[in-house]
Amino acid sequence: MIQVRISDDALNDLILGFRFYEAQETGLGEYFLSQLRTDIDGLKISECQKVRPDPNTNPLDRSFQ
Repeated sequence: MIQVRISDDALNDLILGFRFYEAQETGLGEYFLSQLRTDIDGLKISECQKVRPDPNTNPLDRSFQ
C-alpha cells in the first residue's frame, strides 16, 4: 500500500471542513472524517492496482458520464 501525504494547507482545510460540518449538526464532522478516511484508503488501494486509462478515451469525458 502506498503512503498518502497531506500538506499542512490541506490539513487546515480538512479541519475547517470538520468544524463546519460539526457546527451544522453534532456528529456530522465525524461522518465527514470517516468519509475522508474511506476515500484515502480507496486511493491507496487503487494506486496499488495501477489501473491504466483507456488511451482511446479522454479522461475529462469520463467526468461527465
